[in-house]
Amino acid sequence: MRAGRPHPNGFGDSSGFVLKNGSTVLEDCVQLYACGSRSGPANYGLGGASSVTFGVQCTGANGCPADTVSASMRGMRLQINDGLAPAISGFSGSLTSTATTIRTRQLAFSATDQGGGVFRRRLVIDDVPQALATVDGNGGACATPFTQKVPCKLSASETFSFDTATLTDGTHDISLRVTDATDTNQAQTAAWTIKVDNVAPSFGTPTVSGSSAQVGTELTCSPGAIDGQSPTVSYQWLRANADGSGQQEIPGATSAKYTPAAADQSKKLLCRVTATDGGGSTTKTSTTTSGPFDNGATVQPAPTEPAPSGTACPSAPTGTGNGPTEDADGDRIPNCADSDDDGDGVPDAADPAPFDPKVPGEAGKDPASSSSSPSAGGVAASSGTGGEGAGLKVNGENGHPQAVLSAVWLKGRTRGQTTRYGTSATIRGQLARPDGGKVDDAKIELVYLEAGTVRDMGGARTRKDGSFVIKLPSNSPSRKLQLRYRYDLSKQDVTSKVELALTVRATARLSVAKRPGAIRLRGKIGAPGKLGGRKVTIQYRTAGRAWRPFLTLRSTSRGAFSGRYRLAAPLSGTVQFRAVIGSATSHIGGASPTRKVRF
Repeated sequence: MRAGRPHPNGFGDSSGFVLKNGSTVLEDCVQLYACGSRSGPANYGLGGASSVTFGVQCTGANGCPADTVSASMRGMRLQINDGLAPAISGFSGSLTSTATTIRTRQLAFSATDQGGGVFRRRLVIDDVPQALATVDGNGGACATPFTQKVPCKLSASETFSFDTATLTDGTHDISLRVTDATDTNQAQTAAWTIKVDNVAPSFGTPTVSGSSAQVGTELTCSPGAIDGQSPTVSYQWLRANADGSGQQEIPGATSAKYTPAAADQSKKLLCRVTATDGGGSTTKTSTTTSGPFDNGATVQPAPTEPAPSGTACPSAPTGTGNGPTEDADGDRIPNCADSDDDGDGVPDAADPAPFDPKVPGEAGKDPASSSSSPSAGGVAASSGTGGEGAGLKVNGENGHPQAVLSAVWLKGRTRGQTTRYGTSATIRGQLARPDGGKVDDAKIELVYLEAGTVRDMGGARTRKDGSFVIKLPSNSPSRKLQLRYRYDLSKQDVTSKVELALTVRATARLSVAKRPGAIRLRGKIGAPGKLGGRKVTIQYRTAGRAWRPFLTLRSTSRGAFSGRYRLAAPLSGTVQFRAVIGSATSHIGGASPTRKVRF
């Protein structure tokens, strides 16, 4: 503020003054004749003031001259600072509950202020401000730009609802923040924890496992990993015709395990799993080819041949052969528990030659050629019957009963490998004899274990130098694999084996587009198995901060996802975004490349 000079030819003083509630708080004049200016910044405490007056005047010992006097104020800039924060006097409602999982919740609170009034409230969830709104519009006065000295109410209350569908399932830290008319002075409650459970549990197709599909042999139903908020799981076994039709619930069969009864003979058995949490229920049923029911198998009758005198029928065969505790057809079921010992599809009770798979051929007759040739190392190899080495089928032109199999992943040359979904993994190995010689044209089998059952994945044949290469499909899931060499292909005995582990990491792509007051997100995930309904968590971070989730989306059957997020307040600077997919039994979690967006 600058006070103008009085008449230049007369006696007189000029001064600037400031009045608060009519009382002088500043008056300044420094010299006789043209004392006339006060300039520069000045700070005045205005606490409790209802009015402030600024002015210039003639004053001092000399008063005003007789001539005309000019006085002026110019270049005045006035800034009023409100240094008093509002106060929250209480809050309550279902949003404060740490136990409820309802989707839409309420919060009621009251707040007071001593300056411009109570203006806005926000919910701060996991350090991210959300749910921005004006507490009380005060008849339209409490809206920017303000036109009144006290635009907002000095005491205000509000009850509002918050839809937790914008949050991911799980626990979140939340607090209430209230600001005054400056939108800078704020009061914030201590944080509390809420639990969100809006999405029904998710899991894969249940599987049925057991040593065989047979009356009296226990079966187990497994849904795999269930993604949910402490879900309850229920089971129901179903009986169906051989083609899968006519499915009916089996009374009382409501646990994870079930032992087939006589009524199940020649039927398919399925299990239905229901997982329930606060977000709802998900029900899935196993397939008619799961576990022991693959290749058209149905429940077989209980074994009719007795176990050896004084000996119980073992759970696993004691060897290969036609004895009661041995295994005749290589299905790993003892003959005493196998209703079809030779695996020819004809039950033993109706098979005139239960140990001859050539039915209706002559029992015990093998039509194959009986010519034989010595194998390397002096071991006789024969595809016929009778004599030393009868029935021996040597694997490889230079096969050996003590051959050693070695194998590693081509990338990294280790026994374990992690690869991104959509990328092929390659195995390289070699089969060698104890004397260092290499085994040519040998069959190497690649298998994996699923629900207690060995599954075939193909394999390879060795080259002249004993080496082999197996390239896995790019859509393979995480698995524990086993490479096997059987010297005698007529038996199931494994001569040498190598175990490898494949870990597949899920992938994602993400694009972020700015929209007025919002952002648009879309992308696609890649992972083994069905892609529909997969949870995709969108996260963000700014410089020096950790990643924070703010939006959960679900993928379509093609793996695509999209969503729009309304910004609670304008963003500034560079913000990074990424899409994250969680782990499952078929893969480990992964994230998209980071997308940087300048606001």
